Amino acid sequence: RDIANTGLRPVMTLSSEIIGVQTLKAGERVGYGGRYTARDEQRIGIVAAGYADGYPRHAPTGTPVLVDGVRTMTVGTVSMDMLAVDLTPCPQAG
Repeated sequence: RDIANTGLRPVMTLSSEIIGVQTLKAGERVGYGGRYTARDEQRIGIVAAGYADGYPRHAPTGTPVLVDGVRTMTVGTVSMDMLAVDLTPCPQAG
C-alpha cells in the first residue's frame, strides 16, 4: 500500500543547515566505520543535525531528505551531531 494514499500527514519536521561541503573521490568512505563508499566523484554536504537532535540513529544510507526543496539522500551513518547528504542533485547547495 502506498503511504501517499493513506491520508496521513507529517506530524513534525527537522530543519538544519549545511555546515560544510566535501568532494569525495571514487572509493573514499563516509561515516562511522566508513559504511558508505563513493562510487564516483561526489559532493556531499555535512548537516548540523544528528541523533542527539532527534534524527533517527538507525536511518540507513539512502534515507530521503530535502535540500533546498530538492529530494536527495543521506550517505553514511548518522552521528551524534552531524549527518552527510548527497549533493549531486543539488549543485547550488552549500
